[in-house]
Amino acid sequence: MIAKINVLLLGLFTGQACSTYESSYDPSSSETVHSAGAASNDDDPSSEQASNEEGGFALHWHFPCEEDSLEQVDSYGFYAAGHNWLNIQTLESFQLKVSGRACDSIAARNTVFVLDTSGSMGDKDRPQQGDNSCSRYRVLEELAAKLYRSEALNLGVIRFSGSASCLKLTATGITFGDCQSAGLIAAHEFKRIVDEHSDQLKSVACSFNGGTSYTSALTAAEHLFAAGGGGNNELYFFSDGEPGDGPAAKTAATRMKNKHAFIATIGFGDRAGNFLKGNISSVVKGEAAHRQANNISDLATHFNNLLDTNHATGKLKWERYGLQPDSGTVTLDALIQNDGSYSVPALTFDVSEPLDNKEQEGVRLEISIQPGFSKSSEYTIKADLRFE
Repeated sequence: MIAKINVLLLGLFTGQACSTYESSYDPSSSETVHSAGAASNDDDPSSEQASNEEGGFALHWHFPCEEDSLEQVDSYGFYAAGHNWLNIQTLESFQLKVSGRACDSIAARNTVFVLDTSGSMGDKDRPQQGDNSCSRYRVLEELAAKLYRSEALNLGVIRFSGSASCLKLTATGITFGDCQSAGLIAAHEFKRIVDEHSDQLKSVACSFNGGTSYTSALTAAEHLFAAGGGGNNELYFFSDGEPGDGPAAKTAATRMKNKHAFIATIGFGDRAGNFLKGNISSVVKGEAAHRQANNISDLATHFNNLLDTNHATGKLKWERYGLQPDSGTVTLDALIQNDGSYSVPALTFDVSEPLDNKEQEGVRLEISIQPGFSKSSEYTIKADLRFE
């Protein structure tokens, strides 16, 4: 069949430049050569056993994130970020094993938390004696401790009952006020607020008033995201009751999901949970991004769980071109783990027929990933594995 596979990268992340290097492998030789820091596992017999298939060869094709270590790739693995070629013996089959990680977008992450302070919360989430805190405040306390080291993370906090108000910095401390004049707050600043103004924050987060207007909260979030200037927008919405403005709230949530942000929800009680899950939350991988809180003290656990869940979706398109054309698509959604890593079941190609020098042959790959936040964070990787 072939003496060489030449791998030409067409593009990495859209709008970003790619580094270039070459790697080569000749299975008839005892040595494997890697340049630009690629790792070698020549002394690992399991690596050779995994890559030399009967009558064929398995190429491990990695699509790493920028911060991933080159040392993590075995001696039969190649990166997407450059030109690669592989010297191999005559084959009957060629097996392609694709793996990678859904990378975080370089754009800022804008995260807004919405807390229900309607009248019913007065019975369900009263401040505890001793520290005067409630579960809704403890959510903010834990999130501040969890997120404050993230340099590219901006936060907003909205409380709502019959109307909504947003957390704002003032010359002397904080206040909750008109959301149209509010903005997002850097994560490290939010940590300072929690540390220095805890009593003031507790009194607001643990309050309760009349009314349950989801629409006011969603409209307030739109203003905060608009003030954030773009990026990966995510909204975390908690309530214990159905809204008094159900149809308008559903319309506002649909607009938010289509244009602005990913929405995750937490419901306390069946009434709130059913409405949030069915009308407000985003649907990712066929499921609503929703958690049901059966115990109000578990609120922080559910918020943390939603923040840590990888909502990335994606697909791999492949096209065999030349004398044996074929194509297919692999959905990555269920394959992407919480750390962002994924591994695609091996693709096997018949390469027993001799090459026609007049017609190019190979396999094109296109991987598209959407991390699960705003649509602006989607990226595409393309590569061309050309047979020569």
